[in-house]
Amino acid sequence: MPLSRDKFINKKFIEFVTNVLPSEQKNSADTIHQNVNDVHKNSSFAVLVGRSTWNAYRMPLAMTLILVISGVTLTASHMGVCNIYGALKNAMDPLVVTLILAVGFLILQAFEYVNLPISINDGIFGSTFFMATGFHGFHVLVGGIFLTVCLLRLYGRFIVGDSHPGFECAIWYWHFVDIVWIFLFLIMYGWATPDPISVLFIA
Repeated sequence: MPLSRDKFINKKFIEFVTNVLPSEQKNSADTIHQNVNDVHKNSSFAVLVGRSTWNAYRMPLAMTLILVISGVTLTASHMGVCNIYGALKNAMDPLVVTLILAVGFLILQAFEYVNLPISINDGIFGSTFFMATGFHGFHVLVGGIFLTVCLLRLYGRFIVGDSHPGFECAIWYWHFVDIVWIFLFLIMYGWATPDPISVLFIA
């Protein structure tokens, strides 16, 4: 029966340590090999980042609620646009609120980056976390610009009635950003946080 990829690599590593390395380097290599095996056994984000340093149920949860609420306000704006007998204000006000929430999300994310106990150089979790959440933050910025253009077009009465494909594309884009963040919240924050009930009351 052929060896799996990991077992094959481990077998070659042991052969290398045994036959090639000088004796004074074998102990160091053995330690590295043991550390590699420990990482394989405990390779979760929670272990890599340190469970005691992470709290998904304060600022990250607030950021999640901000995006969810922004999706609701954007839907309200869309409904105002589709109601041709409604006032323009019924569509513009919820859209303004959506943009304010988007700015608030970006501010909280920047504040979080500054105060996090890890950096992008801290192993696989640091790299994955900052790449994933940073790329998402960039999409929030792009979506905010997209919606700002829609707000200006709405103010100029270029968006009326049922024909507004640009606005609808912006809405779908924003909802997609919302859904992606929910998955990021569960993966990047949830796995690295202890008991969700007790952590609410722990500094």
